[in-house]
Amino acid sequence: SEDNYKDLLEPLSVIGADAEQMVDFVNDLVMSKKQFECKQLIISGGIHSFLDGYYLMKKSLMPAVYGQASMFLKYAMGDYKLLQNYVTQQIKGLEMANAYLHIRQ
Repeated sequence: SEDNYKDLLEPLSVIGADAEQMVDFVNDLVMSKKQFECKQLIISGGIHSFLDGYYLMKKSLMPAVYGQASMFLKYAMGDYKLLQNYVTQQIKGLEMANAYLHIRQ
């Protein structure tokens, strides 16, 4: 059944690093002064809103963007208007966060 299949695959959802662990790992590499080709970072893995994205982009020592695949797919499965509204809200929220918030490092 579909529920059994979901139960079987669920452990795969927690393999690897989450977005904040990834940013910390990359920041450690940057601080180590080791040479590497990559000069930009795409942050992903459990980002639920513009606040998560904002925080992690600001925390990154490299220029960064973030992805929200799960949340976008959630809205993409429904009405197109809801997806448009969600995207608009995320963009406006990120603009407000950039204008008014600062993270402590």
